[in-house]
Amino acid sequence: MTYSLNSRCSIYASRFAELQQNVMLQYVSFLLATITTVLVLFWPPVAINTQGQVDHGTFTLVMLANSAAFIHGIGFKPHTLLWRCLFTPFFAWPPLIWFLLGLA
Repeated sequence: MTYSLNSRCSIYASRFAELQQNVMLQYVSFLLATITTVLVLFWPPVAINTQGQVDHGTFTLVMLANSAAFIHGIGFKPHTLLWRCLFTPFFAWPPLIWFLLGLA
């Protein structure tokens, strides 16, 4: 059975829609984003590497993931497929977990 590109996109879109409606995943996204925000705001040295400098590329990726986690966490559902796909835990969680595990 072959699928056209539109049917594949609609299958992925429905899976992403189901993922965004999962309340437990929204809680985890909101919790990860809140922890990251509190750490960066109240303990800024967390963003400094071993040479005493900020890696701006990595920190930008973490802040973008933080924004995506907040957007997913509050339950906002964008209309455009691209934004719906980007504001999922698939893209938000790995940089945040990597950043938080780097603290240990």
